[in-house]
Amino acid sequence: MTHENASTAGRRDPPAADATTDERRTVRDGAGAAPPPTVETEEAVRSDGGGDAQGFKAELYVRANAPAPGRVRRVVDRMDDLAADGRLDGYVVHAVPPEVNLSERSTATAATNVRGLLDVADRLGGEDRHRYPFRIVSRHSAITDETTEVFLLPALCLLLYDGSDLVDLAPCHGRDGTWHIEDCLSVVDRAASEPSREEPEDAAERGEPTRSGDDFTPIGPLGTEGE
Repeated sequence: MTHENASTAGRRDPPAADATTDERRTVRDGAGAAPPPTVETEEAVRSDGGGDAQGFKAELYVRANAPAPGRVRRVVDRMDDLAADGRLDGYVVHAVPPEVNLSERSTATAATNVRGLLDVADRLGGEDRHRYPFRIVSRHSAITDETTEVFLLPALCLLLYDGSDLVDLAPCHGRDGTWHIEDCLSVVDRAASEPSREEPEDAAERGEPTRSGDDFTPIGPLGTEGE
């Protein structure tokens, strides 16, 4: 595990897009200067902050050939700011490959950082695939006469947790348009500044975006009835 003093190094660029590098950035406890970036296992990062303890944590997945490094930088900077203000308890950035061969899933997940996304894709598999940024395609080899399923990763994807519960995912699509990563982080900002978190119905009464059916509910368990 390597450490770097954040007070002297300043902000770093997101991890290099190396599909085999299990490097990620973690920010904890908004008070004071951000602690140094670390290299940790996924389980150690996921359980950071007490596991079931309440508090927003984010996981940002960056595809190896993501076409917009400037946008990645802006998203990471925004998470930095939210963590520094105590609105986000922590975040990690995963560099992931463009695709994963599902016939070699156990090997692929051990060598890359895609386990979280694959688990979420499995959970949402029964829903409208056009809503979420996951694609599974079949490829046939004329040489081996074999057909394989390939999981295509989005350029950027954010998973938001409240404690141990997955409460939001971006980008996703609905009748009213696209729910972007920036929208998801804005909800974190807004929710943390309120005395108590409002129910999705309260947000709808104010005319704010909600995700109900094909609409948007920024805070609330994914894949549940009445979502």
